[in-house]
Amino acid sequence: MLLLASILWGATVVFLFKALQLVDVSEVTILSTIRVLVIIAASMIFLHESFGIVKIIGTVIIIVSTLLVTDLKKGITFNKGVLYTLLMALLGGLAIVTDSFNVKQYDPVFYNSIQNFLSGFCILLFYPKALKQWQHFVQPTFLKKMLPLGIFSTIQAIAYLVALVTPGVTAQVGTIKQSTVILTVILAIVFLPEKNNLLRKIIAAVLVTVGVFLLR
Repeated sequence: MLLLASILWGATVVFLFKALQLVDVSEVTILSTIRVLVIIAASMIFLHESFGIVKIIGTVIIIVSTLLVTDLKKGITFNKGVLYTLLMALLGGLAIVTDSFNVKQYDPVFYNSIQNFLSGFCILLFYPKALKQWQHFVQPTFLKKMLPLGIFSTIQAIAYLVALVTPGVTAQVGTIKQSTVILTVILAIVFLPEKNNLLRKIIAAVLVTVGVFLLR
């Protein structure tokens, strides 16, 4: 199952990057909310978890909050980029459910280390021509920029896996993970000059807080 999780995450990353090359970020953000439904369904089917009406309401609120902060400038047209996004959402949802099963068998830190290594290997299998750009990854300026990202990503991954250790919370964790879209928008307001649609973003932040509370 550890290898399965690595393959799912590797394919998820590849399809995400493929999608971002072909469609707007706003389209990817909206369509990726389907992942929440995949997580809920898969956790109920494969992990036999329950998901009551209050949690369903919390899930709907978080999805609505995501749509509220997404600036969709044009309609969504079904094309190859949309197909990649839907595949990313499907595989990403299944990957979270697989993580939930695996992390109860392994120490979260050990699991995170091995799974990241295997996922990286799987990505290279999907996209081997990335090796041609290896020179960029060893430049000091690039490594300096990647160090903070690596630290924060590692902390986030371990916290996420530790949360999944608790039985019966896969759907909640997966749904709350979707709220990172809102947090990203709020942080952009604080640290970057992104003040457009400020009221709408504040409302979304309040709604997602309510949604997370209902999923407790």
